[in-house]
Formats: sequence, C-alpha cells, structure tokens
Amino acid sequence: MTQPGNKTQWTVDLEGSEVGVKYPVERVIVYNRADDKQERINNTKVWVGDEMCGQITYQEGKKVYFVECGGAAGSKISLSLEDKESILTLCEVQVIVKSRNVPNIPTY
Repeated sequence: MTQPGNKTQWTVDLEGSEVGVKYPVERVIVYNRADDKQERINNTKVWVGDEMCGQITYQEGKKVYFVECGGAAGSKISLSLEDKESILTLCEVQVIVKSRNVPNIPTY
C-alpha cells in the first residue's frame, strides 16, 4: 500500500533485470482488495518498462483485473496512479510470460 503524498507507484524488478534481461509480458493480473476500499484501484495504470499496457477501471465487486500487454518487453512492472493524494492498494500481482518466450538469464 502506498501513502498519500508519496509517489503513488508499485514496481517490481523481474529476475535478471540487473543484467538487462527483458521479458515479453503477455498479461498482468491484478488482485484487488475485498473490503469497502475497492475503488482505490480505479485508474491504475499498468506498465511494462516504459510502455503502458492499460488502465484499470474499477467495477464494483470485481476482485481480479486482467491487463493484456501483448508481449511488451521489459525488465520491470509498475502500477501507478497519477493522483499523488490517492492510495494504491494491491493484494497480488501476477506477471504472465509464455514459457517458450522466457529469456535465458546469464550466470557469472
């Protein structure tokens, strides 16, 4: 959960990002909270690297959002809100890459 006044963003670096590995991301699955604050997810943007895959539109009672990324390549996934006074709350985020497209991660 982010706090108001901070940068309203959640980011994860994917394995191998430190050596430049990029993954072709098919979709990002976002699990929303299940209480009276579900609307906080509204207008959340989903990014693969610097490419925006989509934006979540809150639907009452919906717990899982699927954002299609179409193979966008990146080494990090970010979810963000433009309103710095908003609070972003996520329960779980899954990044889906087709197994045949998983890059080799160099070992040193």
